[in-house]
Amino acid sequence: MVQKIFRHFSRAVIYLVVTDALAFFGAFGVAMRLRFRPFINVIEIRTGELIPEAAFVGLLSLVAVPAVFHVFRLYQRRVWFSRSWHAIRLVQAVAAILAGYLILQYLTKSPIIEESRLVILMWGGFTLAATAVNRLVVFPLLLHWAASGAMHRRIAIIGINEFSRKFAADIQRQKDRYLLYVVGFVSDQVPAGEDVLPGVPCLGSLHRLERLAELYNLEGVVLTAGDSSYEELMDSIERCVQVFGWVDVHTDRTAGLARSLDTDTYFDIPFLRMRSLTKRPFQLWPKRMFDLVVSASGIVVLSPLFLLIALLVKLTSPGPVLYVSERIGRGGKPFKFYKFRSMVVGADKDHRRLEDIKKIYANAEAPAPTKIVNRALLTPIGGFLRKWALDELPQLFNVLKGEMSLVGPRPLPKEEYDAQDPWQRLRYEALPGCTGLWKVYASRQTAMTCGHSVLYDIYYARNANLLLDIVILARTAWIILAGLADGVPAPPEVATPSAEKQPADTQP
Repeated sequence: MVQKIFRHFSRAVIYLVVTDALAFFGAFGVAMRLRFRPFINVIEIRTGELIPEAAFVGLLSLVAVPAVFHVFRLYQRRVWFSRSWHAIRLVQAVAAILAGYLILQYLTKSPIIEESRLVILMWGGFTLAATAVNRLVVFPLLLHWAASGAMHRRIAIIGINEFSRKFAADIQRQKDRYLLYVVGFVSDQVPAGEDVLPGVPCLGSLHRLERLAELYNLEGVVLTAGDSSYEELMDSIERCVQVFGWVDVHTDRTAGLARSLDTDTYFDIPFLRMRSLTKRPFQLWPKRMFDLVVSASGIVVLSPLFLLIALLVKLTSPGPVLYVSERIGRGGKPFKFYKFRSMVVGADKDHRRLEDIKKIYANAEAPAPTKIVNRALLTPIGGFLRKWALDELPQLFNVLKGEMSLVGPRPLPKEEYDAQDPWQRLRYEALPGCTGLWKVYASRQTAMTCGHSVLYDIYYARNANLLLDIVILARTAWIILAGLADGVPAPPEVATPSAEKQPADTQP
């Protein structure tokens, strides 16, 4: 079990998550003891029972603290190695947690939330002091001790080029910074056993990665191949995650993606971490429960709006209220996809040739496919519904049924799904979503390539978590409020044909 945890997270991150939670919980216990002594025991030693206030804080320590600290980048290496930035982010994170606690106290008046402002003030001070001492003093000493004790993560670098050589040399010069030890390179360019750098040989071919991992006791890899195609890149990533459960990727194709996603860095170089697909129930159920609660609540709360929109659609245009089409979900499984009808009946015929669709996906450097809408075929209220994403509301029923998630790749019609290359379909290892990672970035980039749009979805499928979903939903809400829900303008290369030639409503 411990080995599986270390396969996905670094030792340093695990240490910080545990000590942050302990500091947060312990500081509350000390504050309560000082304020109410000798009349209160936070923990009954003989039975192990907690007072309700402490039990709630314990839950926050396990859930809220790691989440908030993650938002403030406190588990990223680039923050650890800047004392001033580390200290500032630490103050901000602790303040955010306490502010949230005070807001919860004001809104709920719950007996499990401590009412004493003095306790909360002392709690914040003790938490900040404990985490500051741990992170700014103890943690750097432990990193130095771990480096001197040869506790580095043994890695190999995949690909031999100017960047990979420089990266390996930087690690050799600063072995105690990231606790990495480069055992060697993995490549077909140099014979196995021949030195690429002094003391750093080529271990062998990528096709022998599993054997090399056993032979050299490798604990991870960094992928730096710079001139590979998208298909070759994904094949390399798949091989790595099957062996180690993760891979840090820095290539020409992913560099821009890593920067836009604000990922972690090695030596100020952005890396994109790709993980193995999450299949374990304890990692999947929080996302599913979140989908269930939000979709069910949304349907109940918005039911009057559902009825109003349905009535307006029926009164302003002949035809059904709902637009129902077959889309492809996780693993290629078809399902019925629901929207409020925003166009006249018969406008859903896609007049693009199948060959044109195939060309879009065959050329990863081509502009990403966008919505093609003939405005002349919109119903009287169709433009309004699309502008504010009101036509998408029935997808909450797809989410409730488990056919979709709130966040995920956009579901495609079958012919468009079939036109994709196998590597592009990897994004549908996750449930399709009402919104997604690509959606929130596409609203700001009109020149995004097809390959990059797919990489956004693949990255999400490999890194999906509840916190990321909340961030994406918040950004989606902002896009809707900005009136960009109907998509971005198509680039000139794939501009929409005239209304006479293109009476279509295609929605990838």
